[in-house]
Amino acid sequence: MASDRLLEINGLRVEYVAGKNRRTLVSGVDLHLDRGETIAIVGESGSGKTLTARAMIRLLPTGVEATAGEISLAGRDVLRMSDREAARIRGNQISMIFQDPFTMLNPVLRCSGHLEEVLRNRATPVPRREAKAEALLKSALLPPVLPACISSAFGPRASGFNISNIFDTADEAQ
Repeated sequence: MASDRLLEINGLRVEYVAGKNRRTLVSGVDLHLDRGETIAIVGESGSGKTLTARAMIRLLPTGVEATAGEISLAGRDVLRMSDREAARIRGNQISMIFQDPFTMLNPVLRCSGHLEEVLRNRATPVPRREAKAEALLKSALLPPVLPACISSAFGPRASGFNISNIFDTADEAQ
């Protein structure tokens, strides 16, 4: 059903561009994601999985561009959005947990603090942030004892699985 389509990519091509020189890094990506579905992008190292995901959220490295194709997020053309519009959807409607989740965590901030930061960025009122962060940890499908331990743990002390699971749960709660 078209109204259930969250993400659609057609003919995506990503290239490294240096002056008149171009090198195709990713070519011909087609996929779609409907509400309630989960997809996985699987491939060998260097096959373009991360570049495809970065193109979806408009966070390609300097000199790398999506040069062809379409990326539609809930009916909106991501590749034609202004930088400001793209920044507004990032973290609110679409987000990415990079391959090493530990590199995105501040080592002096507790895990609950990271969740509270996400909630602050989503304009959750201050009095509700701590309670909502704790509720998200409890709903992250973790064994009962872990949410309290993870909440008070500093970033590098939580496992990658737990971190990914917690941030996925935060995204689903919105």
